[in-house]
Amino acid sequence: MERRAQPYTIHKRPTSRRNRSIYYAHFRDPKTGRRQSAISTGCTRRDDAVRWCERHLASARDQVEHITFADYAAGFWQPDAAYATARIAHGYSCSKGYLEIAEGNTRNHLIPVWGDTRLSELIPRDLDAWIVALRREGELAPATVNKVLQALRTILEQAVADGWLKENPAAVVKPVRAESTERGILTPTEVVRLLANPAAWGDFRQYTINLFAVATGARMGEVRGLLVENVKADHVQIRHSWEEKHGLKPPKYNNIRDVPVSARVAEALGRVIAETRPETLVFYGSAGQNSPMSKSLIEKRFYQALERIGISEIERRERRITFHSHRHFLNTFYRSRGVPDIKVRMITGHRSQRMSDRYTHFRAADFVEVLEVQAALLEAPASVV
Repeated sequence: MERRAQPYTIHKRPTSRRNRSIYYAHFRDPKTGRRQSAISTGCTRRDDAVRWCERHLASARDQVEHITFADYAAGFWQPDAAYATARIAHGYSCSKGYLEIAEGNTRNHLIPVWGDTRLSELIPRDLDAWIVALRREGELAPATVNKVLQALRTILEQAVADGWLKENPAAVVKPVRAESTERGILTPTEVVRLLANPAAWGDFRQYTINLFAVATGARMGEVRGLLVENVKADHVQIRHSWEEKHGLKPPKYNNIRDVPVSARVAEALGRVIAETRPETLVFYGSAGQNSPMSKSLIEKRFYQALERIGISEIERRERRITFHSHRHFLNTFYRSRGVPDIKVRMITGHRSQRMSDRYTHFRAADFVEVLEVQAALLEAPASVV
């Protein structure tokens, strides 16, 4: 049987005083088994050093046993803390906006309930009952409940990695079902009418923003974070997204991509750059060259444009049309026209087939080939079939 390594070793080091030595201890990492850096016991006798090491181990075990959720979660979501820095080091995105949302959910929903509970006392049954109660009470939207659960899972998973827990008690807690309300999109005819007359927008930049979003499926943050240097003659490089309070960051999920644009889109972007002379952001706002046009202003002008083509506020709300609907429209339009899904995802930046499906809203008119096959089946002579 393999002999188990001792939790620590000790050795003595001479001091500047003659015939005097101090014992140092090397403790082993409980997860890796590797020796850690030596620390002084402050003891000159070996027996005293051994007792010091035993007290140190007992204190460490006691700390693991008694640390509360609030103690461990303190500062967890800071950008320079272990979780964020490790995630970035592994090549994953970790925006400050995400960290702020997770910190808010931890502060507002996790700490008030579980803050005084020891990590060692958190059990799946209690956590699951709490999530079910949150869903039943209805004070939080299902999507928010799931975000709270995800924050809890992330914190406890890190606690496992740090050696505070042997396993994550939240790992087996299932998220609640979120009622999915499908986002509405414009029809191709409505899109053509929306973009038919640039002068009707009153501001050529607003027209170009919507033309660009329809043509590329760029998210609002990606539109606002578009840099002059990323606008090319026949394509646009999606390299950044604008995050409120934090400025430029990589696109969602770090999906940096090059998106082809038609001559009409390229000319519109070129005109905006020539007339407004932006130094960095193409669509800068009233606050200056280094700050983008406000999200609310873009949305307001888009809604006004919808009114001009006959889509009232009531209809817009009923159809759930927003600026983000441009992205859904593009995904649907490309797929209905037979563009391979892998190319559609390379344009939109979607990471999976599932997300592509979620952004697809086929109408009856998109099933031309289905109708052709159906007609061939039902209208053909029985002998042929």
